[in-house]
Amino acid sequence: MKTLPIVLTLSLLLACGKDAEDTAPATDGSDGSADGGGTDSGGADGGADGGADGGADGGADGGGGDVTEIHIDVEGYYPEGVAIDRATQTLFVGSVGTGAIYKASLADGSASELVGAWGTGGSVVGMKFVNGSLWACSSPADATTAPSQIVKINPASGEIEASFPLDLYTFCNDIVVSSAGDVYVTDSYSSLVYHMGPADSSLERWFDDSDYAPIPGSFGFNGLVLTPDESALLVGDTLSGAIVRIPISTDGSAGAASYDAIDTSVSYGGIDGMGWLGSTLYAVRDYQLVALADGATDGSWASTAVSVSVDSPTTFDVDANGDIWLVESQFSKYFDGDDTTNGIPPFRVVKVDL
Repeated sequence: MKTLPIVLTLSLLLACGKDAEDTAPATDGSDGSADGGGTDSGGADGGADGGADGGADGGADGGGGDVTEIHIDVEGYYPEGVAIDRATQTLFVGSVGTGAIYKASLADGSASELVGAWGTGGSVVGMKFVNGSLWACSSPADATTAPSQIVKINPASGEIEASFPLDLYTFCNDIVVSSAGDVYVTDSYSSLVYHMGPADSSLERWFDDSDYAPIPGSFGFNGLVLTPDESALLVGDTLSGAIVRIPISTDGSAGAASYDAIDTSVSYGGIDGMGWLGSTLYAVRDYQLVALADGATDGSWASTAVSVSVDSPTTFDVDANGDIWLVESQFSKYFDGDDTTNGIPPFRVVKVDL
């Protein structure tokens, strides 16, 4: 049986229209109110990006410095989130289907399990690698009895070093960290944004505006990035395919939000993962990777499709060489309401030829 978080199946089908004393972490410059505080040790305040061991499970096309795909050869894995430690060229990919996290070497493609099935307490969605630590959104199957949370993970051992819960009935979807160490997290069930300052030990509601809430039974806020000058958050909406711009005031509070204008000639569906490569914002929109240009300042985005053959892409990250690695989730076989159709291993993370 396919284990699905409450609301997730219906909301993604609607959005895509296809088969379809703890502290916050300091940032390493990469991209990508809650009840209770963090557990165990918190922040990521030391040194450069930490390393991760390679492994034997899985594999990749290519090799010897010419790896083009990472393979996770596990039944029912259905990956969603991905993060890259650029210092060691180690890729981490989380699972909605099993709740596990695998790590893989971009040098030779070898992959191994870092966190076992349901080791974070739920499905693993958005991920970021920040100053030597792996951070991930984890959402339980039943959001009415346990909160979703962000977890801090040791990238070498897989140990859960800290956890920071959202409220009950939330779906922690994605994370971004500012250069000052401010953490922002999206909740897809209510279109909330949570925040944790660099000296804080718990998440608090930061943006809460019912005008942007999704219709009942659907997904709202999803992937998010900071503008290059960090004056605003850009948040992708699953159902509408819009980008919501939330200014960050000088006192750190959320300003009045607004919708950016996006060219819909290429793709018009829901937005999932988002990230910058140079001055271009890339986004997965309606299961298609698109390049969005010219909108960082004025909020008017031109769209260009990126040609890549994958089944239901979700999120991506950029490696030390400036290459995009895109997750092939095979969600077309996961969210179809049919237990007899299943994704076919290996599940892939694919280097995009731009």
